[in-house]
Amino acid sequence: MSEKSIKTVKIIALCISLILMIMAGRAFYEHRYFKGAVVLSPGVTEVKKLSDYFSPLEGTTNDCYIYILDSGNPGGTAMVIGGTHPEEPGANLAAQLLVENAQAEKGRLIVAIWANRSASTVSRPGDAYPQFYHIPTSWGIKKFRMGDRWANPLDSWPDPEVYVN
Repeated sequence: MSEKSIKTVKIIALCISLILMIMAGRAFYEHRYFKGAVVLSPGVTEVKKLSDYFSPLEGTTNDCYIYILDSGNPGGTAMVIGGTHPEEPGANLAAQLLVENAQAEKGRLIVAIWANRSASTVSRPGDAYPQFYHIPTSWGIKKFRMGDRWANPLDSWPDPEVYVN
């Protein structure tokens, strides 16, 4: 190959690489900053943040929403924590279904849909996990984000357990 041909191949390879990086970056950005819709049931009496109970979380990725369904009648309190492992959609969906449909008759119900918000902002791209999954509803398709079991490395850097000499 001539020097001009080699240069042309390198430029084409660079352009293809840049296009692929932009596509991947866009997909990662969309996944990290996706805002899932939560339609509150009439039973939700208050929406708080976890930082209302533990102030060091304020402004961090893990400052999740806490939904309170208070009946106004005396009774016990139950807490449902969804999203501890965001790659397992059952817990997230169960918690979200409660927030969107439940009505407390006695006592209170406290629900966290995405308790591990950091892990919900990253997926397992090398393990063939989808970034999102969709569920058809009577009013259209609802989009949900898949996550990972571990916290997002972007939220955990630098690792405090790594020894640096």
